[in-house]
Amino acid sequence: MISREEALQKFKEIVGSAESWEQLLQSQFTSHISLFQSWALRESLFKTERVLQEMFLSTALNESSIRAHAEDRDYLPIKAKPSTGTVTIKNNGVNSVTIPERTAFQSDDLLYYVTLAPVTIAAGATSAPVNISQIEERDLILTVSEEKKFYEILLDTDITPEINSFEVWVDEAGGTDYTQWAYKRLFQNTTATDKVFDEFYAHTGETGIRFGNGTFGKIPVLSSKVKIKLFLTKGESYLLNNQPLLQIGELLDSLGLPAKIECKTYTVITGGTNQESGEELRRNLHYWPIYNEQLVWNDDYAYFVRREFPQVIWARSWGEQEQSIATGTADLDFINRIFITAHCEAGIDLKNQIIAKLESIPRLNRKYKWVDPVITYFTVTITGKVGRNRNVDTVKNTIRDAILNQYGVYSRSRVNTYNEHEAYALIQATGMFDQQGEYFLVSQTGSPTGVLSEIYGTDTAHIIFDIGY
Repeated sequence: MISREEALQKFKEIVGSAESWEQLLQSQFTSHISLFQSWALRESLFKTERVLQEMFLSTALNESSIRAHAEDRDYLPIKAKPSTGTVTIKNNGVNSVTIPERTAFQSDDLLYYVTLAPVTIAAGATSAPVNISQIEERDLILTVSEEKKFYEILLDTDITPEINSFEVWVDEAGGTDYTQWAYKRLFQNTTATDKVFDEFYAHTGETGIRFGNGTFGKIPVLSSKVKIKLFLTKGESYLLNNQPLLQIGELLDSLGLPAKIECKTYTVITGGTNQESGEELRRNLHYWPIYNEQLVWNDDYAYFVRREFPQVIWARSWGEQEQSIATGTADLDFINRIFITAHCEAGIDLKNQIIAKLESIPRLNRKYKWVDPVITYFTVTITGKVGRNRNVDTVKNTIRDAILNQYGVYSRSRVNTYNEHEAYALIQATGMFDQQGEYFLVSQTGSPTGVLSEIYGTDTAHIIFDIGY
């Protein structure tokens, strides 16, 4: 960066040949003008350097630049995930009522929720808890304006952050007789007649749909009608239990009369996450070229599960060889079998969704099997003395939070091994024992069993304190 002295000297060189400046070269006025110009030059150089840094992923700060890097790498950000829970539905009518799957309800804060399974309710009865998800369904109808290779459709920036998933339906006759087209990542293993599409993410922050080029994937004909069925969610949302939900649309009972139902939340509706953005997007971009949805190594499966389901805290996969060693048998059923386990946030069960998502990716002669995670707890006991100027409860809470963050079974930053020296360093770093005469000791009981689906950690009930003055 140019210094003040360099700016003054350069400025004198520039204006020195002008006759009108001869008497001013050594004046304070010239010094101040040169200083002002050096500030402007510094600002210009700084902005130029900052723009150059945006060209590199490791130094990019602007989200638009990070999105451009994402588009260059064919990266798809993790989509928003809906909050989920259960409701109960009471039939106040005189005839039985069948509630179809994906029946929509609305909360007081105008969020939409849909049922995830059909249920039949007798007259005057209340249903068992029904799974529900914070999803709003919306259809976009568009017309193909040009018959060309890789025809693209962009979804607005106000829609993209709310997309949980979508379907693409096309009627090439321009009517309403739609046929669903399949999603094929980067048009892999497709032919010229395959009715497929690819998804991409534009640097403008828009989700895009791209059709084929006539060699890999079919080109939709001119004036084709495209229906994009969107499943939208607000992502991170919260709804308490025992809250009423208003039915959306018409619902008839078994005799074709308007149904009289009452819907209330049975559990808390929570667990949603927003679309990936910012620093998380930039960090994942570093590893995307290696992974890119190619499930080859065992870590690929764990990454895939955590990416598709942000509620997952820990995941693991293994194959035929590890399963044979663990069971001591060479079962024919283990051949070409991928075993998957995952540990989710408290109260969330995603095993069916995880297996279904894995099976949706075409892989030759490969099968998946879910294995329930096994939680093995260890107990940590902290004994010690603190100064009388400390509050013992504050000391305990601070240490407990540090231990749970490092070793808690529901912590996202947890480690799956326990080392005594790390535990000592962790507690020492809290600053709760840094005064003269204060000390602490840590003891731990319990060890991992070696089960392949084991998650090893602790919780509040397994942290014991014996701390006094």
